[in-house]
Amino acid sequence: MQLPRELVEADIQAGRLQHLLPGLASTSGLVHAIFPTRRGMVPAVRHLLDALVAGCEGLNRQR
Repeated sequence: MQLPRELVEADIQAGRLQHLLPGLASTSGLVHAIFPTRRGMVPAVRHLLDALVAGCEGLNRQR
């Protein structure tokens, strides 16, 4: 199983987890969010999209 580094970094640093295959890494890609229209979008969907954008921006700043 491959987990996002952001979720396990602290555990790797603390020695609770061990990186078994350091040469194995996932590739970067695109994430598409498809919805019919913004007009009828429920607030929960808008919050999810905003959270995804914020999370991706944070990841890009770390690189």
